[in-house]
Amino acid sequence: MKLGKGQEIIVNCYDDGTLEVKAEGFKGGNCYEATSFLEKALGRVKKTRKTSDFFKGRKERERVRG
Repeated sequence: MKLGKGQEIIVNCYDDGTLEVKAEGFKGGNCYEATSFLEKALGRVKKTRKTSDFFKGRKERERVRG
């Protein structure tokens, strides 16, 4: 996947051996697509957290009752 303007993938390595992968500038579920190759290469995902960018790519639906 080619990164677009304003998009980046950041990998933080901590002293205890854990890794943190951040996908910034992606909207909706595109962050999962962008980081999937890292998840496959690095192993098991311990925790996933959605940022506000994830929700920007989703259209909200509103129910109106009459």
